[in-house]
Amino acid sequence: MFIVTKIVNFLNHNAEEKYWHSEDVELSKQVTLPELTSEELLALRKTWPCFKFGEKDIILARLFKKENGFDPFYLVGSYHWVLMIKQINPHSQICSLVNKTLSDIYFPGIPFPKSYIRCINNVLYDKGMNMISFEKAVHFLMEKKRFVIKPGLNSKQGHGVKIIDLQQVENPSKEWFKELFNNSTNNFIIQEIAEHHADIARLNSTSLNCCRITSIYINGKYAYGAMLKIGKNGSVLDNWNSGYLVGINKEGRLNDVGWDDSFHMVTKTDNGIQFGGLKYPCFDTLVSSVEQYHKKYFPQCGLIGWDVFIDNNNRPIVIEANMILPGIIAEQLCSGPFFKDVHDELVKRLM
Repeated sequence: MFIVTKIVNFLNHNAEEKYWHSEDVELSKQVTLPELTSEELLALRKTWPCFKFGEKDIILARLFKKENGFDPFYLVGSYHWVLMIKQINPHSQICSLVNKTLSDIYFPGIPFPKSYIRCINNVLYDKGMNMISFEKAVHFLMEKKRFVIKPGLNSKQGHGVKIIDLQQVENPSKEWFKELFNNSTNNFIIQEIAEHHADIARLNSTSLNCCRITSIYINGKYAYGAMLKIGKNGSVLDNWNSGYLVGINKEGRLNDVGWDDSFHMVTKTDNGIQFGGLKYPCFDTLVSSVEQYHKKYFPQCGLIGWDVFIDNNNRPIVIEANMILPGIIAEQLCSGPFFKDVHDELVKRLM
């Protein structure tokens, strides 16, 4: 039995490694990447003694070199990232915290958008977790007119998220609502449509244009990287597949250059607004709030990808905290090697 278990674990490990390597290989087919010199490879191995570096493991290092210049402190390789997540975001400690239908219940001190209706295992509740009937939920939403509905789990890249404006629906009958609910699985949440600060809303009026602040908290050391997600013209989503990503520096100013999902450089929004020099409103408030939330509510979680923004009343709002697979490719591409500030502690954890 012991031998069988070892074989199964070995096969699963190899399958997972092959999958994440294939992600990087696909990326390398999209763009022409420079090779690393022998000196650069040596610097990588010295900087990250906790990882191996085969040909497939350095594809992201080559990407970062192409776009931003070589720096051994970039965390390289999608498979390295997965190994790191397993160590610093232990699944047993965070798996119960990632259901969006309960985020505002678990963490009332974090300012999430106002909840209207939630469905948990096919049971409907109001914002206070009182069970309600389907008819009452429909009546409530008919009065609100506009809302967002999203899955409680597995909404990566905006999958399953819908912006609903009932004034644009020809016949919002009970049957229409039944179909809407049925298509949203048995775990979903319906929330208010939060209004972004006007200075950021103007970059694309149809999407939320969230900040992604990736925070890392290891052995009492904290660091972060920040970028802005801007939807393409007409898109209701602002993720990488539907928009542009541009880094934000420590002073809250956007970088001159951002990227689309094909790694093409972009310098302005679809409506012609240049990135360079734009200042994100109340950025210091946003950054300090995320640090506070991470340390207070998620000290057991090393890395979190926060979708956050400043609303039209200059208040920070958290859309979600991504802990299962917070990203690092776009985040480092836009924000640089922000792992550098906690590098020593991270390597100790991963050795």
